Amino acid sequence: MVERDIIVEYLNNILQPSLYSDITYNGLQVEGKDKIKKIGFSVDCSFEIFNLCVTLNIDLLITHHGLIWKGWNRISGINKQRISLLIKNDINLYVSHLPLDVNKNFGNNIKILNLFNAESSDIFANVGIIGILGVEKSFDDLLNIVKNNINKNPKFINYNENKIKKIGICSGSLSLANLEEGISKNIDCIITGEAMGESMFYYIAKENKISIIFAGHYETEKFGILSLMEIIKNEFKNLEFLFIDKPIIF
Repeated sequence: MVERDIIVEYLNNILQPSLYSDITYNGLQVEGKDKIKKIGFSVDCSFEIFNLCVTLNIDLLITHHGLIWKGWNRISGINKQRISLLIKNDINLYVSHLPLDVNKNFGNNIKILNLFNAESSDIFANVGIIGILGVEKSFDDLLNIVKNNINKNPKFINYNENKIKKIGICSGSLSLANLEEGISKNIDCIITGEAMGESMFYYIAKENKISIIFAGHYETEKFGILSLMEIIKNEFKNLEFLFIDKPIIF
């Protein structure tokens, strides 16, 4: 077993949650037992996932999407049930949202960028990355990389008839403002999870001749948490580890 506070300190050191202004609270959101034997990892928080933690005897759950979001003014309904389940079973919950998106070594966006053998050149959509391909590729080349490594059935919009050199990576979701930024930065193709307002995306992409691949919110945000699990495994070799894979439709 390892003291919870030792693991939390290690996570805080590599993720630096205090550096980010976020819509959730990064770090230890719910405090449970002091000593940790088994750590679970998941993209999301849900009553179903918390129940699995109870069944699987998980002492600490580390997630990308948190339980407690800024703007909460009451604990009731399903939120009360979720928190009560964690507290009753003495389960710790540690959350890393933006820190796990933007980390330059093991974050969601850098891990996706590496699939395309591209070199990082700029920030995109606040948390994403612009990458320059070493060799120009066709849209179908990029689509096949996504199908083989992220999502077998991605949605896409393709109105760029030229070879692709500059790509934008934004895990999770993309806003219209992000799309406009991509156009202004001459990105040829954007790889993201989902769109905020897909009908508008279609026309803007068509009129500006830009390609977009929607590989799924969940699927594009597995990379960081899986990478973090491997790092924690190497640091705390005497503990047990488990990834709870619960895909959603987005």
